[in-house]
Amino acid sequence: MLNELKVKLRELAKSNVGLMMLRGYYFITGFMGYFYRYKYFFKCTISRTARVTGWRQVSLGRNVVICNRTWLNVNHRNNRSTQYITIGDNSFIGENNFLTAGAHITIGAYALTASNCSFIGASHNIDSVMSPYIKTGVDSENVIQVGVNCFFGYGATVIGNVNIGHGSIIGAKSIVLNDVPPFSIVIGNPAKVIKRFDFHSQKWVKTDIDESLIPSQEQYLELIKVGNELILMPYILAAKNFSSII
Repeated sequence: MLNELKVKLRELAKSNVGLMMLRGYYFITGFMGYFYRYKYFFKCTISRTARVTGWRQVSLGRNVVICNRTWLNVNHRNNRSTQYITIGDNSFIGENNFLTAGAHITIGAYALTASNCSFIGASHNIDSVMSPYIKTGVDSENVIQVGVNCFFGYGATVIGNVNIGHGSIIGAKSIVLNDVPPFSIVIGNPAKVIKRFDFHSQKWVKTDIDESLIPSQEQYLELIKVGNELILMPYILAAKNFSSII
């Protein structure tokens, strides 16, 4: 029903009155969307300045923190039953992060992102230069999969169809275009593996490691959970005001 109304308003938008009505439509839907955040009131901390486009297609785990000016963007919102952005328990999403979903973005439990990180799974269709790019739509094929307990440094960016293995660290300002194996440190543009965690020596090393010693993601999650079922997050960093600490 809302989609049909939007189509009719677009036709009316050829006049100034119709254009005003179309803006009013988006104001009303935005107002309705604001109240979706109360679904997570008791289990998450979401900044009032955080933006979510497509609340019905977003799933947040327990004790997730979404900081100021972060934008979770679902481009394809017709299928209400599909979750296109999923963030696992005890994850902290820093300020000014941008997540735009193609087919799906999954961020595992215990994720930590610094400020200005981006997860870009969708891009605008540029097949025709004779159409305004703002109305050509976006692709929906790419899947971004981030494993359990991954850390993204300041300004790290993930683009395209990418799987980042559990326990990995993405260096500041790195651009990740390809898959990252579990327990890796990657840096650069494009990001490259510089170290892996060696479970034999219990150290980050530059040499090859024994892959047979690496726990599966499920095993790793169970190990991480021990004593860490609930992380005391810096919740105040998601506050619009009084976000400093003495």
